[in-house]
Amino acid sequence: MTLLEGHDETVSQFVARLSPIEQPEFAPGYRAFGVIRDDGALVAGVVFSNWRPAFSTLELSGASISRLVARPQIVAQLGDYAFGKLGVFRLWARTSTENKAARGFLKRLGFVEESTSAHYYGQGRHSMTLRALRPEWEKRWGQKLQKAA
Repeated sequence: MTLLEGHDETVSQFVARLSPIEQPEFAPGYRAFGVIRDDGALVAGVVFSNWRPAFSTLELSGASISRLVARPQIVAQLGDYAFGKLGVFRLWARTSTENKAARGFLKRLGFVEESTSAHYYGQGRHSMTLRALRPEWEKRWGQKLQKAA
């Protein structure tokens, strides 16, 4: 598996199609990375959006059709982009409280459950916000990231 860059629209459409509750619409300026198998098939995507440089926060959206995509070198490259190149301090993601697979995956990456938004997806359908802070990411992944100049 390798990281695919430079195909933002294709990858963001892949992520949107696989989103179980709502298809996100990414505002201009987003950046997307795909994960491709050795045969060239796109099997996962990550979209970084809602970059707020004044606050050093960035949103992550992702989707996958394979459980094998979170290889350390791929996760490291994604972390290098967000925390290194952009200088993000807080990376966050939102998912349904019912989406145990997504919550578990994010936790394995080092994200921490932060808050619940009641009825976010309609009556009785709540969302969970998870976040990873730069120091937590560095500790989890053993990377000392250089902030962008």
